[in-house]
Amino acid sequence: MQPTRRRLVTAIAAFAAGPAAALPFPFPASAPPSSPASGADADAAPRPRVIVSTDIGGTDFDDFQSLVHLLLYSDLVDLEGLIASPWGEARDRKRHLLALIDVYERDYPKLRTWSDRYPTPDHLRRISSQGGSDLAPPQGWSTPTDGSRAIVAAARRADARPL
Repeated sequence: MQPTRRRLVTAIAAFAAGPAAALPFPFPASAPPSSPASGADADAAPRPRVIVSTDIGGTDFDDFQSLVHLLLYSDLVDLEGLIASPWGEARDRKRHLLALIDVYERDYPKLRTWSDRYPTPDHLRRISSQGGSDLAPPQGWSTPTDGSRAIVAAARRADARPL
């Protein structure tokens, strides 16, 4: 297994097993994968507006992996929301988003050497919110959450780009 992948797998396992402070989770020292939108043209191109709703936490680690991947490419999009909307017990999982952002913060200076468009850890914390934590009733909705209010606010923002 490649060293970077081994660190990722170790970090995800550690995250699930204990507090995020114990994570040995550096982003790779090498450059993030290149993309067609990198370089001088990327600064001129409008970035898509993105809100991510995730059922992060629990025993399935795919969402941790996906969010790490998202953060690695977060210089290519305008992140406007990170919403924890889990299913199952212990549903207040915004804390998992915040713990992952704490890990991102440790490598943020390295990421900025590749692109000055990476969102700051403080920005990521500001856009993180808790979504629904109960079953929706038969009509499909119930009381508003911080996450649903964030979606509505972003949709109402004066911005011609699709959300």
